[in-house]
Amino acid sequence: NKNSCVKILVGNSAAPSNEHISAFEQLSFLADEDIQIIVPLNYAGEKDYINKIIAKGREIFSGKFTPITKMLDKKEYDNLLADIDMTVFSHHRQQGLYVVYAMLLMGKPVYLRKETSSFKNFKSLGFAVNEFDALVNSNTTEILEQVKVPNVKNQHLMKSNFTEQALAPQWSIMLNNYFKQKVLKDNGINDK
Repeated sequence: NKNSCVKILVGNSAAPSNEHISAFEQLSFLADEDIQIIVPLNYAGEKDYINKIIAKGREIFSGKFTPITKMLDKKEYDNLLADIDMTVFSHHRQQGLYVVYAMLLMGKPVYLRKETSSFKNFKSLGFAVNEFDALVNSNTTEILEQVKVPNVKNQHLMKSNFTEQALAPQWSIMLNNYFKQKVLKDNGINDK
């Protein structure tokens, strides 16, 4: 952890599907610790919802709550993600994969709901992803330990499963098979 405090990203947008308040409640046990809760609220949400989330975040975390309400360009967003220590998603569906991929590639802890397809997929590939619901049973020491050292296994799995170098051969095989089948079909040839 290169930061003076633990920086926790909650959600990926202002969409209500982020279930921000649920995430805040799960993290509330850290409110007195040296943390910063960073919440992107700069797109995909209604003003009333954004104001409600900001008010609740400040109520629970006071000055440790940082809403992002202006749009960031890609470089600014990537720099923000590089500075984050852990990510907490309370979504009930797959969402925010750009953030999840970035965190796993950097070896940083990620919390997802276990019923999401993204959680199940990452687990099936051997990734160490954390269950969102387990946060409430965590303690400060466990959380702080997670952010100290990058998860090298997750970094390796990202490189071997999700980088261009890993995906290019798979896409090549898939596209070649598709075009082969299309040519055969277009020429009235059954390949079975």
